[in-house]
Amino acid sequence: TVAIYASPHSYLFSPITATLFPFSPKSIKAVPRASIISLTSLCVITLYSPGATFILYAGLSANISLVLFIISFSGCKQSESSYTLTLKYEDGIEYKTEELSSEDEIQLDNLVKEGYRFLGWFNGDVKVESPISISSDTILIAKFEKIIEYTYKFIVDEEVIKEETKEVGSNIEYPADPYKEGFTFIGWDKDDTELKEDITFTAIFEEVIKEFTYKFVVDGEVIKEETKEEGSAIVYPSKPYKEGFRFIGWDKDDTELKEDITFTAIFEEIIKYTYKFVVDGEVIKEEKEEVGSIIKYPADPYKQGFIFIGWDKDDTELKEDITFTAIFEEKEDITSLEGLKVSFLGDSITTFYKEGSPMNSYYGGTNQFYYPLYSSTVKTVDLTWWAQLLNNAKMELGINNSWSGSCAVGSGESAGCSDNRLNTLTENGANDIVIVYLGTNDLVNGYSVEQFRDAIEKIISKVRTQGSAEVFLTTLGYTDYTGYNYTEEKRIEYNEELRKIATEQSCGIIPLDDYIIDDNYMIYLGDKLHYNLKGATLLSKISQKAISEYFGIAYDEEIKVEHQEKLPEGVLAIITATADDSYNFWQDYGTKIFFTSKNKTNAPYSLRIQISKDATSGKYYVISVHQSGEAATYNCDYLLQISEAYQDYNGMRTALKEVVVGTIVEFDESNTFPKEITFKKGDGGYVGGDQGEEDEPDEDIIEGQLHIGAYNSGVWTQYESTCIAYSQDMMDKASTFVNFYIIKLTKNTEDDNYTITGLKPVNENAEFSDCDYYILIFSTREEVSYYNNAKLGDTVIINGDITTGNANLEFK
Repeated sequence: TVAIYASPHSYLFSPITATLFPFSPKSIKAVPRASIISLTSLCVITLYSPGATFILYAGLSANISLVLFIISFSGCKQSESSYTLTLKYEDGIEYKTEELSSEDEIQLDNLVKEGYRFLGWFNGDVKVESPISISSDTILIAKFEKIIEYTYKFIVDEEVIKEETKEVGSNIEYPADPYKEGFTFIGWDKDDTELKEDITFTAIFEEVIKEFTYKFVVDGEVIKEETKEEGSAIVYPSKPYKEGFRFIGWDKDDTELKEDITFTAIFEEIIKYTYKFVVDGEVIKEEKEEVGSIIKYPADPYKQGFIFIGWDKDDTELKEDITFTAIFEEKEDITSLEGLKVSFLGDSITTFYKEGSPMNSYYGGTNQFYYPLYSSTVKTVDLTWWAQLLNNAKMELGINNSWSGSCAVGSGESAGCSDNRLNTLTENGANDIVIVYLGTNDLVNGYSVEQFRDAIEKIISKVRTQGSAEVFLTTLGYTDYTGYNYTEEKRIEYNEELRKIATEQSCGIIPLDDYIIDDNYMIYLGDKLHYNLKGATLLSKISQKAISEYFGIAYDEEIKVEHQEKLPEGVLAIITATADDSYNFWQDYGTKIFFTSKNKTNAPYSLRIQISKDATSGKYYVISVHQSGEAATYNCDYLLQISEAYQDYNGMRTALKEVVVGTIVEFDESNTFPKEITFKKGDGGYVGGDQGEEDEPDEDIIEGQLHIGAYNSGVWTQYESTCIAYSQDMMDKASTFVNFYIIKLTKNTEDDNYTITGLKPVNENAEFSDCDYYILIFSTREEVSYYNNAKLGDTVIINGDITTGNANLEFK
């Protein structure tokens, strides 16, 4: 596109746009020269371009539109225009030159000139921004401004100690290290050495820690010395001791270390006095303390046959040497036990607890009593050994503080030596007598003789601080019990120690071990440890005799002690049957041994021995033996039957323990009673037959299964002889059952079998929860292996009827 001007016609004075053909606007980038020739009605334009020359004529049509004609052209070719860009310093020195086309762009350099700041490229006064393109020859000038100087400063604690202004690039000259009292100069916060900008250096210091020493001196001797930082807390030593002097304090009371310091102890001489307590000329307590100290009185002394009234002085503050002498008043001679108040400190043997009972022992909670719950003969309180003693001697009960399973030793509330129990003994007033019957459970738990002695002595001491009661210690009778740590040798040691303590402490002794011995214990024990009615009666008499003789009171009743007779050679047992068919079994089973020939009573909780006559020899033989809790059928001539509730059931069961099928039985066949029955070793003559056959074994009994021999009964009589089953509703919640392994069975919903839903190991209390059966296995029975192999979730098949007390459990 070119601008065409025409003259002299005024209407041609304005720019007229013309398009050149065949050239495109791009082909003409620059027109170095042009000549315009004015004609009357025609404008002639001659254009020159590198490599081409062409002439344009322009004329006017009638309607004043422009008509172009290309007249001639020569050397015409397509080309682009180029321009020169010249870059110079302000002093005219050329920096560089560039040849550029109109379409090119170029980035302008940023220049560096030492001591100056580059301001940019300028076209005249106008700053040109990079990048640029040009459409004509262009000259750009680089402009700078001089950087004059920078300042550096050194500051110490906000004070400028040095400041200098220098040209950029100058070396920074550091001052000497500054000083600050109590601090060490570490350095400056910057380490620049060349000045490139304004800069400030700040001094860094570290506080100097001062240390001082303090000492504590007692009579010239340093008892403590420490070196610490200034300002540390001074830690004082414990108060120094100096015999015959009282420590007043230190000569200084500084608490913060500011300098080296010495503390010197200050004492004042003290005066000490002695006080003594004398009983019958013997000094029982002597103390030497400072004047003004509180006098500490001992426990009230004991003197046999006397009542302690008090001390001859009642001073409480020590003002001088002083002696206190005990004053006693002789007791009135006790000529009768009647009216004396007696308290008991014992274990399960001395317990009794039943709602509505006229007398009970102190504790009635779960696991805290034995009688009457587990005894088959001592069912009312008047039958206990201690109630018989009170009633026979017409004595009065103070407190019966007896706790089943408790020991003399221990620190818990159940221990006999604990204040928890001993403090109850005088709840109903001062006692005349306290009977201590402990030790069985100490043996079971394995306490040493020394531990047992210490506990008994604590009990005696505490009782005597409560008044003038006479203390009686009860020895331990014989038993063949061997559970846990209980041994016969240890029982003897305990009894020897009890007698020694009684002698040393002027106590009475109730010598059970002189009466309950190895040839008669089974007559008096209901189980391995607890007395039956016969034993309770004997114990009450032994106690009354021992107490009477202690006070010098005559005891005229002869104590008759039964003994097991030594059996003749070949004889296994001799017992006396006291009843036959003429007696009512269900009325007299607790006191009678039945020997019947007809109308045999089906009493599953009895020891039953079936006896029949051999037709060939004419002798009688045992054809079956059924323990209590076992189901049985009867096909015999005679049945010997001893109820589990019989007063000496355990003794009878022990006496007959060697009687087995085939044993010979001899007795008077008349109808007279009582009748002596002798059991002799078998001679092989029993062969079965029409005289009565031995019960066929239960077809459901499979070798290897766990056999149940009792149901809902027999825990304290059958525990050593068989495994026992209990229904959930009959499981006695008052018992710990700690000596039993227990398997809980719950019936499955999908079949008639059972699942193990609980396992209780020995020595742990039972958790009672809903189930169908509890299986109890005593800790020493070999069937414990079944318990050890049982797992929660196992299936159990009951073979037979468990409620008959004769069934077998198959574990799957």
